[in-house]
Amino acid sequence: MAGDDPSETGGEPVSRAHLSRLRAEVGDETLRRYAQAYLDLLPERLDRIGRAIRAHDTAEAERVIVDLRISSKMLGTRRLAATLTALESSLHTGLIPSTVQLARVRTEARLVAEMVRAAMDLDGLGRPDHGAPTD
Repeated sequence: MAGDDPSETGGEPVSRAHLSRLRAEVGDETLRRYAQAYLDLLPERLDRIGRAIRAHDTAEAERVIVDLRISSKMLGTRRLAATLTALESSLHTGLIPSTVQLARVRTEARLVAEMVRAAMDLDGLGRPDHGAPTD
């Protein structure tokens, strides 16, 4: 599927433009709550994926991958979402994902978490002039 290859997505781990649009749509507080919930759940989701793959529980791995992929896309994490899609594709074809694939997911998730934490700490997320009010 076009755009699902991690090498094609480039750019930032999290789209700042996407976060800005999301903030405009739902408000700062809702975005912060969603981002915090995402960050709180991220380590356990990654662990569940790894455990399910090691246990050859493809159905569980796919459930968690889809859940994480959808919530990641909602935050504008194109690279992580694409990496998860590639991992899911391996499972669909009957291949056991490699440790390299799992490491790639974890690395990308770490980068996403760092960027989301930093963005949540910025009062002016998505605003010009580094936070100066525009109204």
